[in-house]
Amino acid sequence: MKPAKPFRRILSLASIALMAAMLSQCAWKSTAESFLVSDADEARLGLQFDTELRTQPAEYTLYQANTPRKEQFVSYVNGVFEKVLANVPAEQKPKYGFRLAIIDKPVINAFAVPGGYIYMYTGMIDTMRSESELAGVLAHEIAHVTRHHYRDALIKVYGINMLADVLAGSDSTNQLKAFVKQGFTTLASLKVSRSNESDADTYGTRYLGFAGWDPYGISDLFARMPSSGFAWLSTHPAPTNRVKDVKDLVNSEGTGQNGQPAWNAGAKKANEFQAQKANMRN
Repeated sequence: MKPAKPFRRILSLASIALMAAMLSQCAWKSTAESFLVSDADEARLGLQFDTELRTQPAEYTLYQANTPRKEQFVSYVNGVFEKVLANVPAEQKPKYGFRLAIIDKPVINAFAVPGGYIYMYTGMIDTMRSESELAGVLAHEIAHVTRHHYRDALIKVYGINMLADVLAGSDSTNQLKAFVKQGFTTLASLKVSRSNESDADTYGTRYLGFAGWDPYGISDLFARMPSSGFAWLSTHPAPTNRVKDVKDLVNSEGTGQNGQPAWNAGAKKANEFQAQKANMRN
């Protein structure tokens, strides 16, 4: 027996359009989007995207851990990833798991899609100098997912009506496959707003602090990068502004006020990171 579908599944598209139009003018817009595009929908979308990505090995060459040292490197990166996730407050986690894949390309980029799928290029790892920087980028992308920035960007690009039709239609499985296949390039390069980027910096820095890394990890990376020329920074706020914002956040929240534990401002773990980065190519 098939489980009953949620009530939102039987809303007509006309009703959805009316609701979206009304709610887009008020503070409930985010709540409406989470109602119309649920965590389960995000998980389905992310899985289909990941499935399609793996059919394009020339463009998205997944890192192969084919030596003992490379296996150690992948285990290390996954350990950092899992530690960040373990320190995301439970109330902020969506109702799906997270997955990390490393793409073996000399591209300075990392991205995520709705559903908890996060991708990092080896080119990005090559630019890093410490474990706190690695954790900082992962925390930033995790924050984009926990804050549903990519879901909101997807709705902005395609509209809530189309997504509702794709996700709740009578042939939603095939519709979703076709949607992801046709819009794959757009999904792989979703642009979020600068306010979303700042929000991800804030929450990512908190996740770093909660986990015991140096919370300046991501700002250390920003400080070395120019504002243009790198895919990961092409739509982000200026690095100098972001460095200042992270420092202001650490000063206001990370020193143990209001009974909260102080963040660890010394755990960069540069030596361990450099040893593991050497394993990436051996």
